Amino acid sequence: MAQPKTFFHTTVDDKLPLPPPPYQVDVDHYLSAGVTFDPAQVRSILPQGLEPNETHCGIVSMYTAPSGWAIAPFSCFYVGIEVRGYDAPDGSPAHYLVGHYDDGRALEALTPWGPFIGPATTNIDLQHGQFTGTAQDEDGILGRLAAERSVGSDTPPTSGTHFYLVQDWEDRLAKNVVAYTSRMEEVSVNQCKIGLRRSGKRIDLDVLDVLWGIYLPGASFVIGEPRPVTDESISDEGEMAKIALGELLTRIGHAAALVATDGRVLYMTQSAQKVLQDAQFDGRLRAWRRNDQRALDALINPSDRNMTISDQVALERPTHATPLLARAMPVAPVLTGERAVLVIFSDPADRQPRDVQPLLRMLGLTPAEARVAAAIAAGNTVRHCAQMLDITENTARSTMKVIYDKLDVSKQSELASIVARLN
Repeated sequence: MAQPKTFFHTTVDDKLPLPPPPYQVDVDHYLSAGVTFDPAQVRSILPQGLEPNETHCGIVSMYTAPSGWAIAPFSCFYVGIEVRGYDAPDGSPAHYLVGHYDDGRALEALTPWGPFIGPATTNIDLQHGQFTGTAQDEDGILGRLAAERSVGSDTPPTSGTHFYLVQDWEDRLAKNVVAYTSRMEEVSVNQCKIGLRRSGKRIDLDVLDVLWGIYLPGASFVIGEPRPVTDESISDEGEMAKIALGELLTRIGHAAALVATDGRVLYMTQSAQKVLQDAQFDGRLRAWRRNDQRALDALINPSDRNMTISDQVALERPTHATPLLARAMPVAPVLTGERAVLVIFSDPADRQPRDVQPLLRMLGLTPAEARVAAAIAAGNTVRHCAQMLDITENTARSTMKVIYDKLDVSKQSELASIVARLN
């Protein structure tokens, strides 16, 4: 009999300073069930002011995250009760997190968020289309899911935002924002059991029925920090902008790092982690050679606050014959909460063409403007650009004027120069 595939992640010994949220994680296996709970238990668990939906339903979910930024690898198991009045922008209902159990560095990073965070390790086994997921702590099993994969039930990749409500250490209600990009498959759940504990005490919450099951065969999550819902100084728009920025960076396909002007790395894509894997790293962006550090520091904290994109800096690498090239572009503080730049790395040995539209969007262009800018910078005429994008010539011309104003250029060659630098 073939051995089952096991997806298992243990505690990380890495003790580098934790960067601030949001945290991006690459999830390889995510298993979730929609369930109904005992109504009396639901009412006893929800804090005052929160109302469950009519069916007292919720979710039981678990996943493993082998890679990502700052807190991976780790595994996670969580249980939430659906509540009214806090729907996400895409219409999905919010859930009150009864328990969120993690291992690895995620446990260290998330524990300060509130008592709903607890330690556990989650395993997901797959054999012949059958899933078995188990979450357990030192006292025993916290949750178990078993499901069967359906044939032809997957959907195209989709993106969205989920809201989770939690209670922080000061017993305040807080909202946690998570953005995701994934495709989904329906699964048939044949077992869903939970035995939750918090600080060693049992949480009474029984599953009465299973409503649905889904499996994500790979997904990207961007996890924001819980914010008190009564804190009027923190806008949903600002927090959503940070989450959206992290979600966008996971999809640009470039080796890039979001860096505060004092050198702290706020976020780094998987591609950047690979090209910098043999560099010294202590939570700040470091060059291999001391002589290159001055140039890198000037890149991160430029004297010209109005630059669109910097000149290129070459960083010598002791294990490569060719240097790593780096450029920087400023990022609006509203997206990061502080002054920061996006440092884009390129390897001369890897000259594959990249999609520059996500980077153009980070310069302030809308998706439609980024499409026009990329087409015009590639040498297309306005007429050809309009035909390619199925828009009128007047629309293309008016869009170009907006692009030129936003990027502070006056002709096509200057726009092409910016795009060439991005690529």
